[in-house]
Amino acid sequence: MQTLNEYHEVMEAQIKEGILEPIPEEPSSENIHYIPHQPDIREDAESTKMRIVYDCSARSSPADPSLNDCLEKGPPLQPLILDILLRNRMLRLCITGDIKKAFLQIKLDPADRDAQRLFWYKTMEEREMVAYRFTCVIFGAASSPYILGVTLEKHLIQYRETFPETVKALLKNTYVDDMQFGGYKREDLLKFKVEATQILQDGGFELHKWHSNVPEAEAPIPEASVSKEEDATTYAKTAVGTKW
Repeated sequence: MQTLNEYHEVMEAQIKEGILEPIPEEPSSENIHYIPHQPDIREDAESTKMRIVYDCSARSSPADPSLNDCLEKGPPLQPLILDILLRNRMLRLCITGDIKKAFLQIKLDPADRDAQRLFWYKTMEEREMVAYRFTCVIFGAASSPYILGVTLEKHLIQYRETFPETVKALLKNTYVDDMQFGGYKREDLLKFKVEATQILQDGGFELHKWHSNVPEAEAPIPEASVSKEEDATTYAKTAVGTKW
C-alpha cells in the first residue's frame, strides 16, 4: 500500500507540473495509444527510490506493433560511453553531473500527445480511472534519446564562442543525461561546473548529482556565480583555496 501511495504521489506531481494533462474531448490525431506502466524500485538509488517505467514496447497482441515499432528512432548522436570513460581516466581530476528529468523538459507537439496516453486513478479513495496524456518526451520511447540528443546539441552550439572549452567538453562527454569532465587543475573543474550550469540552465535544464574527487566541486554554487561569464573564473579561483 505504501508503494501504491508513492506511485500516486508521483502521478499527482506530474499532473501538477503539467507533465501529464487530461485528454481533450476531441483527440488531436488518429494516432491514439495507451502506455502500460509499472514501478521500478531501487532502494540503493541516490535520489529517487521508485521510478515509473513506461513500457512503450508493449503489444496488445503478437501481431500488433508496439509504440516503439511505430516511432522513428533517428540516428545515434551519443558519443561512445567507453570513449568518455577512457578519456577521463587519463586525467588526474574528474567531475560528473546529471541533467535532472532531462527528457521531461522537452515539450511534445499537441498533435503527437495522444500517442502517449495512460490510465491512472483520479483519487486513491474512489479509485476512479481517468485517462491522461504526456505533454513531453518520456524515457522509454524509442525516439527519446535522439530527441534529447539533438535538442542538447542545438542548444549547446549557441555557446561555442562564449564558452568554447566547456561546450566542447559537453558535446564530447555527455551520454544521454550524464556528463563528465576531467582536468589537471581544480580551477578547471570548478569553472566547468559553473559554465555548464549556466549553459544548461539557459535551456531550461537543471544539473544536479555532482560527484568529484575535488571536494569543492561537489559544493553548491552561489547563485551569483552563475549569472555571467567572468563570475565563473572568479568563483573557480576563490573556491579552490590552497593548491595541491
